[in-house]
Amino acid sequence: ESVFGDENIGPENDTVTDNEGSRITKLSIDELVPFTEHPFRLYTGKKLDDMVESIKENGVMTPLIVRKKEDGKYEILSGHNRTNAAKLAGLEKVPAIIKEDISDAEAKIIVTDTNFMQRSIADMLPSELAKSLKMQLEACKEAKQKQALVNDVENGENPHEINEKATSAEFRKS
Repeated sequence: ESVFGDENIGPENDTVTDNEGSRITKLSIDELVPFTEHPFRLYTGKKLDDMVESIKENGVMTPLIVRKKEDGKYEILSGHNRTNAAKLAGLEKVPAIIKEDISDAEAKIIVTDTNFMQRSIADMLPSELAKSLKMQLEACKEAKQKQALVNDVENGENPHEINEKATSAEFRKS
C-alpha cells in the first residue's frame, strides 16, 4: 500500500519521508486555505464524483503541496481539488509536503506548473488559461526562473511550437 496510507502515517506518526526524500505530513483539512490568487476552477460533476470515490477507496495518494502562513494555517499550492474531494469523502487529514521559505513568485510557479501538468488546456476556459499564463510569466520574471521561456514569450516567439489549429500534439522522434 502507498506510503501515504493511514497505516504509515497515524496519530503517533504524522510525518514520513517519501522515496525522494520529501517530508510528508498529515495536516488537518481545517488548517488548509486555498491559494489567494488560485486561477483555476475546482472540479465539478463526474470528475469530482470520481475523485471522491477514489479517495474513499484509496485515500489521497498524491500529497498536497502547501506553505505555512503567518496565522498558522497552510496555504494550498497544489491540491485544491484533492482537498475538496477529501473533505467530501469525509477525511479529516490529508498528506502534504510543506514548502519552507518560498517567495510569492515561487508559490505562483508551483500553482501554475502543477495545474498545467494535470489539466488539459482544452478543458480550461480562455479566461482561466489567460490569467494563469499571465500569472506564471510574471512569477517567472520575478523569481528569475525559466528565463528562456520568458525571453521567447517577450520576443513574440512560440516556444512550444503550439499550432493554434491543431487538435493534438505532434509526435517527434529525438
